[in-house]
Amino acid sequence: MCHALAPALLCLVALVPGGRPAEARPLGINLAQVAYYSTEQPFLNIMKSGGADNYSGWATATTSGAHDTGEEAYLQVDSNGYPTSLVASRALPGRQKFNMVRTLINYGQGTPPGASGPYPSGTYRLKFIGKGTVRLEGDAISARGDTCPSDNALTNSRANTYVSCTFTVRASTTGIWLDITAVSSSSDNPRDISVVQEKYAASYDAGAIFNPAFLAMLKGFSSLRFMDWERTNDEFHALFAAGAISPGATSLTLSKPWEGPSGSYPVIFIDGERREASFTAGASAVNWSGGLSNASGASGKWVFGSQTYYGSLYIVQKTWTGRSLPANAFWGLADGVPLEVEVALCNQIGANCHLNVPLLYSDADIKDMGMLVMSGAGMQSGYRPLAANLTATFELSNEVWNSGFIQYDVAGSLGGITWPTQRSGGGNYAWNRNWFGMRTAQMADNLKAALGPAVFERVLPVLGAQAAGTNSATEALTTAYWNAGPATKHAIKQVAIASYWGATPSVADCATMTAQSDGGLADFFATLRSQTGASGAIYTSVPNGGWLGEMQDWVSAYVKVMARYPSLTLIAYEGGQGFQATKTNTCPGWPDLVARAERDSRMEGAVTAALDFWATEVGDSQAHINNLYDDVSPIAWFGAFGHLESLMQPISPLAVAPPKYRALVRYIGDER
Repeated sequence: MCHALAPALLCLVALVPGGRPAEARPLGINLAQVAYYSTEQPFLNIMKSGGADNYSGWATATTSGAHDTGEEAYLQVDSNGYPTSLVASRALPGRQKFNMVRTLINYGQGTPPGASGPYPSGTYRLKFIGKGTVRLEGDAISARGDTCPSDNALTNSRANTYVSCTFTVRASTTGIWLDITAVSSSSDNPRDISVVQEKYAASYDAGAIFNPAFLAMLKGFSSLRFMDWERTNDEFHALFAAGAISPGATSLTLSKPWEGPSGSYPVIFIDGERREASFTAGASAVNWSGGLSNASGASGKWVFGSQTYYGSLYIVQKTWTGRSLPANAFWGLADGVPLEVEVALCNQIGANCHLNVPLLYSDADIKDMGMLVMSGAGMQSGYRPLAANLTATFELSNEVWNSGFIQYDVAGSLGGITWPTQRSGGGNYAWNRNWFGMRTAQMADNLKAALGPAVFERVLPVLGAQAAGTNSATEALTTAYWNAGPATKHAIKQVAIASYWGATPSVADCATMTAQSDGGLADFFATLRSQTGASGAIYTSVPNGGWLGEMQDWVSAYVKVMARYPSLTLIAYEGGQGFQATKTNTCPGWPDLVARAERDSRMEGAVTAALDFWATEVGDSQAHINNLYDDVSPIAWFGAFGHLESLMQPISPLAVAPPKYRALVRYIGDER
């Protein structure tokens, strides 16, 4: 392990399998969320990234042209999410409209500078097993030499048999529409559907998972964080009751009818009580066994402790028994990409895995997750555990300190039900920090108990905290309410923060900056280090030391605090620039300025400066890994996080790559 102030050249790591350079500097990256609109394009089978804007990934539609009839709650699907019938599961409020289902693939992807298109054009292969008809539309066309029917509707009438054909794609923002227009057998339905570039079809059939361009982009990174792949911030789905809930209640009425399938779902109420509740598609009544302890509700708001909630209960969307599996139709739904696939990617490129544990996993669930990752126990056939030379970081949920996420509310409520006589603190913050610290410590102990001392050497339980406030870490580590505390007595090994820099200026500062003759570019980069722009303008909404200086102050404060905890190391779970291309609370010219700055060669130097500061102040060993956010995503109002905007942008030779990506590769030491 390198000393925090050791020169960078003394902190080199050895070659690891998967192609990392012999003297690479450790650097991690977060992977962008898998979705039908994602520009990351990680998988050979692009069907796995398909989906629709609902829980199932399928939109109910009609062959006469209705794209979404809104009847998804009534679909009948098998255990992997493939439709077993095109007849509704129960009587609809009106006449059934849908007679087919549709999913979108590579839909709405733009073409940023340098990219040759939104995604690859060319010849693709459709393949599936089961009796029925699968049709392709949108960018899928029929061309000379293709083997699919001229209408790209492939029908299979043979039992339990695979069929395949090739078709042509002319890539555009429309994407590929994959329809199932006939299901001839509920037990032998169209399933295991794949859409693969023909040139990779043989590799896919032999077991390959990942797009070679995606693997090339990740070459050299020593850690991968899968928070977005796992859809961690979608752990809970808020629901709203139509009125107050009384003590002893065993039912409530939703403010609008339930839009999901009928069934029993795990729920958590705002006071931390958990139940299995029954929902019916199209109905507003929700029922459960066991009366609730507390009353809640006043004018549509629910109060518990010092927190006012706007949802009275939450669906728990992540359970171990319901976790995603490689055989599932889609890997971008609420339960995320399968662990088997994440581990396979780490193994293939020789990178350590940084995994996020769902907040409400039980002790047994955590142990099972650790065993699956580290020993392969419970993995689907054909997958292997994490390689023996790699480590796995386990982080409980994501940003549980952040009141903008539902997991903050849930942790605060669980703290209240655990320590009802202790003070809640503002917005249940004290309850939140104590419960989170306790549960992170228990997560660490569970992993150690399940895996044993030898394997646990390669396991890194981490406590996530807020970069801007060291108390978010110290209160969780102290866990003053927990009689088995402090958390530092347990098996936690790391503290993680997000070393972001950059934000949106005030409306007045934005107007001044964008009014400059160059549109504000020179002043934008000057304010990374100062309140004074290159024009001489003073930007009072910028921190005194500029945006980079603010981040440096946060990190330096943590370095001082960490001296109290010699058994723990500091890492960054996320980081990088945090500018948003939005007009909200800025000015009309800000989105264009952000886009231009992101693509400007000076951005490479800014990213490099931030990386070098972390390496010098904290350390550039694997023990102090800096996981930037994120790999590939477009510039948008909510953030310009992607170090590439699209996987279609060139990265070799490095000189033609986008500036932020160039900075990362040069920092690693891989002049590709």
